[in-house]
Amino acid sequence: MREGYGIMTLHKGTHGTTKTRADTLPTNGLVINEYSNPHLGKGVYFWKDNSFAEDFAIGWYQQGLEKGYYNEDKEKTCAVINADITVDDKQFVNLEDPRIKDKILNTIYSRSITDKRHICAVYDEFIKEAEKLLNIRLNVIL
Repeated sequence: MREGYGIMTLHKGTHGTTKTRADTLPTNGLVINEYSNPHLGKGVYFWKDNSFAEDFAIGWYQQGLEKGYYNEDKEKTCAVINADITVDDKQFVNLEDPRIKDKILNTIYSRSITDKRHICAVYDEFIKEAEKLLNIRLNVIL
């Protein structure tokens, strides 16, 4: 596990969810759910603000919709949230790092994945494997 404190840094990101959940943000803030599905990590995933961020946020939402994560939500249409996130850099993983991105893209290409829902699933798989190998809980992943 990474020790000590790092430098607080600001990042911009997008997150895909339902309109029901997005509408509760002004009063409830981000609610982190404990899902019964052990394959879904705890936390809220944001895509680093770039030319693909909105597409990936929508893909993340679509993947969750297909898996039934939003079954109890009244309004299930997609909402993309744009956020400013301040985080200790020792608790942050940048998926735009060329070494990390190359591994993820190689997996996507080797599996001939083109659907954004399945691309998001590869990212999720990578994050879970990294946490397992490093024996840490990653707090912010962009």
